[in-house]
Amino acid sequence: MRAKAILTVIGSVMFLQGLAFYFFSIPITQNMFPDAGDEAIKVGAVLREILAAGSLFIGIILFLSRTNVTSSAKRILFGASIGFSILLAILTHIAFTNEAVSIPIAPFIIFAFFAVLSFFYGDPGIGDRRGF
Repeated sequence: MRAKAILTVIGSVMFLQGLAFYFFSIPITQNMFPDAGDEAIKVGAVLREILAAGSLFIGIILFLSRTNVTSSAKRILFGASIGFSILLAILTHIAFTNEAVSIPIAPFIIFAFFAVLSFFYGDPGIGDRRGF
């Protein structure tokens, strides 16, 4: 697969995730926090909608980056691999340190796959050409 195809797939999935987070903020929050009261669910739903904006933002940037030259697209993918790794680390930390949260396995699998895919097709040698 080429960098353009990877950016297309990951950007599209992040965009769709953002739409799902926005339109299904309450059911997703209820599934993640099954014991939470109504007020807590409302707060969680608002935070989920803010997260939706971030996912849409990332998805649009990645999708529109497809038209960059290959070296730029690879740099963007490498940056995305770092971002997905951080996201995965934070999700893992939350899952193991907070018993009140029920995080589905799907985000772990998707973000781990995106991190590996982005790193593999990205450009880890960013500084090599500039003597860093």
